[in-house]
Amino acid sequence: MASGGVRMIGKQPPSWLERILLAVLPERNRQSVSGDLLEEFDEQVRVRGSRLGASIWYARQILSFMPGWLGAQAALRPVLLSLCSFTALSGLWLGAMGLRLRHPGYVEGEVISGIIVTQALLTIAALRFRRISTILHLSAIGCLPLLWLAGKALKGIIDGSNLEGYVLLIALALVVQVIFTWAMLIAERNRPKISI
Repeated sequence: MASGGVRMIGKQPPSWLERILLAVLPERNRQSVSGDLLEEFDEQVRVRGSRLGASIWYARQILSFMPGWLGAQAALRPVLLSLCSFTALSGLWLGAMGLRLRHPGYVEGEVISGIIVTQALLTIAALRFRRISTILHLSAIGCLPLLWLAGKALKGIIDGSNLEGYVLLIALALVVQVIFTWAMLIAERNRPKISI
């Protein structure tokens, strides 16, 4: 098996992918899941006809374990709270600068600022009121416009239409906020319910 030192014969995934898998799996599942995926990787190489295709498949399997791993991290909530605080303050700053400078298209900027601030506050509320499913669902849905805004900002940076460093910083913070929010929500959904 992968974690016990005895490796299976056949095609192997890249060792760095295997290390990531072992890091995100709960200890009780490492041997069985990693062993099953090693066997399936060998089969995927035969079916797909390439190690690259099988490695992509293997990476997708690892990604499927990431939300559970992120949700189980004790430090996720304070990090997410910090991210939301940063993006809320960034949205307020962008909105204030837009109102002050009133460049062409500033109204669109105000809408964008409002979306950023609203989603940050909604996620903070979801962190605080984890048992209210409506807030959790709204927070999950609200991540979609953040991804769109971050993608739009990153596209502007790549194509050269918006080369300001703060835009890159805010866009990356939004992406991380979305990932952590979804991980927190998945972990909350999978948490055993306490009956009274």
